[in-house]
Order: sequence, then C-alpha cells, then structure tokens
Amino acid sequence: MIWFFYLLLVKHAIADLWLQGRLNKPKFGSKDNLLTPKLWLHCLDHAVLTLIIALLFVGLLPALMFAVLDFVTHLIIDYAKNRYVSILENTICRSNTTLYDLLCDCNISYQLVSN
Repeated sequence: MIWFFYLLLVKHAIADLWLQGRLNKPKFGSKDNLLTPKLWLHCLDHAVLTLIIALLFVGLLPALMFAVLDFVTHLIIDYAKNRYVSILENTICRSNTTLYDLLCDCNISYQLVSN
C-alpha cells in the first residue's frame, strides 16, 4: 500500500512539474477559465496517470473510480485556487500598501513559474 501512495506522489510531481509545462502557451488559456483547455488537459494528465498507477494495484473499476475522483478533485481545487489568485491580483494588488505590493509581486512571480 505504501508503494501505491509513493507512486501517486511521484505521479503528482510529474503531472504538475513536467507535463503542465507544455500547457503554458497562450492558446491553452488560463486555469481560472473553465472554457479554455488548460485546466481540463492538466486534470486529464492527472487522471490518466492515476489510472495507470491504480491498475497496478487494483482492478479496472476501482482504478477508473480513482482516476475520475482525481480528475474531479483536481479540477475543483485548481480552478478555485486560480480564481482566488486572479481575484487577489485584481483587488489587493491595486492597493498602494508596500506589504501588498510585495505579496502580489511574489504571487505573480510564483504564477509565472508554476503556470
């Protein structure tokens, strides 16, 4: 069982750090917009890799259930996170306070690197 969770952790790193990089072109849009493919393709990467790993440990039906659960939870979490960041950039970052400017600069830098 520990191998299952270890492989899911490695899968998550591969999907977030390596595969997501190919989606950084403007044609894929943003993950805070449900109508653009970036969020959907990223979640599909997670689901397919989860399916492959789960098939090593359980049958087809439970593996499909894990993959669908991973897709849905990743979609909800990434969408909510990116909407929240977008709202912060459009409201708090417009403040004249130095602390807010620093936080927004750090957040924007993080978003440029991670998205």
